[in-house]
Formats: sequence, C-alpha cells, structure tokens
Amino acid sequence: MPWTSRIHLRLGTQNTTQLKCCTGYCVDLLNKLANDIGFTYSLYKVRDEKWGLKSETGWNGLIHDLTTHKADMCATSLKLNSERARDIDFSIPFLETGISVVVKIRSGVLSPTAFLEPFEYSTWFFILCVSIQGAALSIFIFEWLSPRSFNMKKYPPPGHKFSLFRSYWLVWATLFSASVSTDVPRSSVSRIMSLVWAAFGLTFLAVYTANLAAFMITRVQYYDLTGVTDERMVHPEEQTPPFRYGTVAGGNTHEIMRHNWQKMNEFVQRNNYFRDNISAGIEAVRNEELDAFVYDAVVLDYQAGKDSNCELMTVGKWAVSTGYGIGFPKNSPHVQRVNQFMLHIKGDLERLQNFWLTGSCVRDSNSQTHSAPLGIENFMSAFFLLVGGIFVASLCLLGEYFYCNHLREHLQRLDTNGWCGVISMAMGKSLSFTEAVDRVAEWRARTSAMNSKTSDAPSTSFPFRQPVPWRKVGSIKRPKPIPFQRRDSRRSSAVRQECESNMSD
Repeated sequence: MPWTSRIHLRLGTQNTTQLKCCTGYCVDLLNKLANDIGFTYSLYKVRDEKWGLKSETGWNGLIHDLTTHKADMCATSLKLNSERARDIDFSIPFLETGISVVVKIRSGVLSPTAFLEPFEYSTWFFILCVSIQGAALSIFIFEWLSPRSFNMKKYPPPGHKFSLFRSYWLVWATLFSASVSTDVPRSSVSRIMSLVWAAFGLTFLAVYTANLAAFMITRVQYYDLTGVTDERMVHPEEQTPPFRYGTVAGGNTHEIMRHNWQKMNEFVQRNNYFRDNISAGIEAVRNEELDAFVYDAVVLDYQAGKDSNCELMTVGKWAVSTGYGIGFPKNSPHVQRVNQFMLHIKGDLERLQNFWLTGSCVRDSNSQTHSAPLGIENFMSAFFLLVGGIFVASLCLLGEYFYCNHLREHLQRLDTNGWCGVISMAMGKSLSFTEAVDRVAEWRARTSAMNSKTSDAPSTSFPFRQPVPWRKVGSIKRPKPIPFQRRDSRRSSAVRQECESNMSD
C-alpha cells in the first residue's frame, strides 16, 4: 500500500511514540532509521492509492505528493527508474526486485504413458529393437556354432530344448527378472552371453525402477513459464485456449510493459485484464479468472509465501531487475544522512527480509525441476557392457574351437582317470569316448527313422562285429547302446573320427 511520511527532525531526545496503524518491512525500516538518525514522522496513505505514473498533466500517486512537497519521504515498495529519478531523489536500494509472474498450482493427474517416461523414446528403441534382438540372436548363434553345444543340424537330437524362440524367451525373462521356466543354453559361450545379458537387465531394471518412482508420483500442475518473455505471454492469443494474464494499472510494471512490450500491453488492455491493486490480481489468479499475474517479484513472492492454501507460486526468471528505494523530493537534505545509515544496517536489512518476506509456503529451489527422461547418452554404459560381452563371447567361441580341434586329443591321453570331469563336467564328457560312440549310433538310428516311410523301419547295420538289437522309444526306434570294444583298432578309428565330428556336450 502506498504510504508517505512527514519528517520532524529532533536531536538529543528519545521518541516514545508507538505507531500501531501499520506493520511490515518498510515500517520497521522507517523505525530503524528514525531511531538511528533521530527524527519523528507521521504516516498517511496516498489518496488515489497509486505509486506514480506520469501523464500529460503530470505525476499521480506517491510521486505527485513528493514533487509537490506534500510529503518529505516515501517509504514503500517504490521502484527505482530513470523517469522517476528525473523528478525525485532516491536513497540507495534497500531491496532488490524485478518483474516476475505468479501462477496457481493445480492437482495433477498421471499420464497414461507415465510408465514409459523414465526413458526417452530413442532409448526405448535401442533397448527393444537393438539390444534384445542382438542378445537373443547372439545367444542362439553362439549355441549354433559352438562345438560343445546342442548339435543343431537338420534334425535336432532327442532331448533337444533350445531354439531361436526359446532364446528370445530367455532374453525377455531375464530382462524383467520374471520367475518363469526357461531353457538355458548348453555351450559355455552361450552361457557367458546369458550372464552378460543378465547384467544388462539388472542395470536396466535398477535405473528404470529408480526413475519410475519420480514419474509415478502425482505431480502438481502449473504453467511453468520461463518469465515475462515466455512464448505463451508474448503470443497469448495463439494458445488454445488463449493465455490470460494481467497487471496493476498505473504502476511501474504497467509502465514498463507499455514502453517495452507493446503487444502484451495491447492484449491486456484489449481484454481488460488490468486490476486495481495487487490483492485483486492475486484473487483473480486464485479464482482462475487469470492464468498469470505480472508484478514486482518481491511482492509476488511475499503473496505466494503467505497464501493460506499454498496454491500460488512464482515462476520464471526476473525481468528488468531493479531495486526498492526510499523516495525524497528533489534536492532533499535528508537523502545523504539516510544513505549513510543505510550502508551501516545491511545486516538489519537481511534480518528484516527473512522475518517479513519469508512465508510458510516456501518452496524448494529445485521444486520446479522435474525428472527428465534418460537419453541414450545416460544409458551408454549398459550398451557398452552388452557389446563387450558379445566380443568376449566371440573370443570364447574361438577358444572352444581351438580346444576341440587341437587340445582335446592330447588332453584325452593325459586324463586317464577322468580328473577333467571334476573341474568341468562338459570337458570330462567331451573326453568320454564310449559315450560318444553311443551318440553316433543314436544319430544313425534317428536319421534312418526320419527317412523311413513306415513305422517299422529295417534294422540299420553298424560297424560292429555283432548286430545291434532295436528298442522302441515313443514312435522312433533306436539301437541299444553297446559298450565299445577297443580291441578292433580298424573299426574304432573310423568310429572315432565320426564321433569327434558329431560330438556334443
């Protein structure tokens, strides 16, 4: 509220007058100056309740009373500007301010796509269309190429439980930590790749769950403007519906808007969005008659801080930063003394600001920052892990081929007691020649049964000295395994070569 004062200088006497008509930051500041400098004063309210706007007939409001020497001092939220400074004198600023915007806070509703918001769409694309496909195909291809995996030839062996679809099922179940039945691959290379994918899935699930909590909270909704120059305020009629905002008519904010933002001033004037005072403007925002209200930043922060329902908040950056100063008539003798004492009471000014201008609805400085969806650059380490796992698995695949083609024969001669099986069951089985012979016989029977057109296929001859009896397993017959006899060196060498070419774990 615009207030001015009449000053009565006194020296060497103690003022015992207690003013109880008004309280606030400026009143306490005036009392502090009166006690330190030594003067008395009387307050009165300006008749037209205006701060001061210059027209063709001159100034109105506070500035008019100062220029006509009706008042000796103006102690209120009076902004410093060059136009006013030409006709009156100002003290040094006692409070910094600018032009800000206040909006109403409304209860929000969760978006239907809130579960997708933790990641950007590009990140989802790489996870679903690149990572999953790459992992599933890598596991399947490694299982196909590994010499110690399922022998995925034209006809899979009995008990075979791995395929491309099962590889996809394993990848999806691992990614979301689903407790479902899956078939694991047989080769060591594919299992290594599965472990790498499990680490990728663990990283994905941890990051997704942590970021999802921030997006699934019911948020408050408000117009998150960047300031007075926001696109919605510069072009309000282009919005759907039009963005409504106003300010106090005849104030410094209105004057700045009229000189610097002509389109905004024309919009407010054309739609009659001006309000008589700050209280009317705040009430218009609270009742949603206006979407935003433009005014002094300090005043708006104060109004939002003491709002009973805490449903108001200031948004955006300040525009036209300036300060509040005490106004005096031109060439007033009191300006110099007031400035001297203002320099010595900086600490008192901060205490007054914390006491009067900090409301109960103080919001965190980071309250306006929302969790942003994570882009590919934030998830790049997990992708590097997956690519590195494919590279390591490829090296392991080469190592398996080197073992099967060069090391296994020498290791078989050394491992006469089967100690390799203690270290690795797969390695021990690969050195068991008797089991390999049985598998060759089983494969021969399977091939003969698949090529036969009748259910009772003729017996298949084997390179053994005695006939092989048949036994039924389901609808397919296969020979009973016969212990291999090492005495026939000619036949054993031929079988050995065939075993090594078809050997699987």
